[in-house]
Amino acid sequence: LELWAETTKQQIKLRRKSQKIIYRLVHSCLVTCYETWKENARENRILKEKSYRVIYRLRNRSLVQGLELWAETTKQQIKLRRKSQKIIYRLVHSCLVTCYETWKENARENRILKEKSYRVIYRLRNRSLVQGLELW
Repeated sequence: LELWAETTKQQIKLRRKSQKIIYRLVHSCLVTCYETWKENARENRILKEKSYRVIYRLRNRSLVQGLELWAETTKQQIKLRRKSQKIIYRLVHSCLVTCYETWKENARENRILKEKSYRVIYRLRNRSLVQGLELW
């Protein structure tokens, strides 16, 4: 009976030992699996953030290109407006200069004609006075 009890104790010890070993193996496998899952989840999160950044940049790139095109177009329009204003100023200025010169010449001629007409009127008036004195 002692032999049986001793054998049973050894079997119980061996069973507990084997259960501990199996528990450790299973537990270490679960821990390894959990750690691997955790690492993969972290890498997936990092990749997801990076992909969101790339998508954001790609989406914003078209917006930025649109804004750059608008800015360039606006600069060109401002340059064209300035050039056209210069051309219009030159045209108007040259027209005004021509008009002013013509007016000045006409005013000078009118003044000369006025002086001549005053002399003619003066002579005509004096002639009638002279004729009146001669008749008297």
